[in-house]
Amino acid sequence: MSGKGDSVLQAPEVPTAQHISQEYTERFLTEIQLEIASLKTDINSYMQDLCSDITEVGTHVDNLECTIDSHTEDQEMSWCRMAALVEQQIEPQAKQEDLENCSSRNKVCMSGSPEAYKVMTS
Repeated sequence: MSGKGDSVLQAPEVPTAQHISQEYTERFLTEIQLEIASLKTDINSYMQDLCSDITEVGTHVDNLECTIDSHTEDQEMSWCRMAALVEQQIEPQAKQEDLENCSSRNKVCMSGSPEAYKVMTS
């Protein structure tokens, strides 16, 4: 059976254990190095994205703090103005009450002054 058309399968050469382990180790280490390099690139990319996101969030927080501070100052100014208006209203109210008391005792009618008034309170 050893004609020209017949192909005979031959067993491959069996390399030594040292040859197998050295070749396997080199291939394995090369694959690990490539994988580590790929992971390092991915991690660096994610870190840059995270840094930019953190910076953006920090900017938003700073803007919110400024806005809150501004609103707090505006509210404090409004309360001060309201307190000043209430103080200014006390004297005219007292005068009006005194005039109403005097007019009701003397039966004097005052024109231009309403019968009742609203007390502004906060």
